[in-house]
Amino acid sequence: MRTHLFTYGTLQLASIFQRVTGRLFPVQNAVLDGYMCCCVRGEVYPGIKPFYGAQTTGKLYLNVTLPALKCLDFFEGDFYERIQTCVRLTNGTKVSAHVYCIRKKYRPVLSSKPWHIFDFTEQKQTHFLTAYPFMPAHHSKGLPNV
Repeated sequence: MRTHLFTYGTLQLASIFQRVTGRLFPVQNAVLDGYMCCCVRGEVYPGIKPFYGAQTTGKLYLNVTLPALKCLDFFEGDFYERIQTCVRLTNGTKVSAHVYCIRKKYRPVLSSKPWHIFDFTEQKQTHFLTAYPFMPAHHSKGLPNV
């Protein structure tokens, strides 16, 4: 099974995506309508929640394999749920994709402050890379090869 995965936070960065999954996939710019990307209180990464009229920009990884999704599910943990949605490419084409959304019970930890990739790469990426364990998860946790 292969699917498309829309990313809006740290996983937009190919280097982080590759550290988590053990490989890279083709990628395109995309927009998720109806969701707001906000800072998680006390963390350097974001979450999204449904919000009428909002738009979240990000990267759409194409043809992501099931083993890679399992690595990503492990990385995201219980805090996020992977849901099926529709995203819009820069040319206007709508594409079905998965996205990791903050579970409803955890949404109170989202602040109202928008999260931006530029702020992360300029100020917080180094902390993130040292503070959070990385894989490839399939090597460290016995998950299938990607």
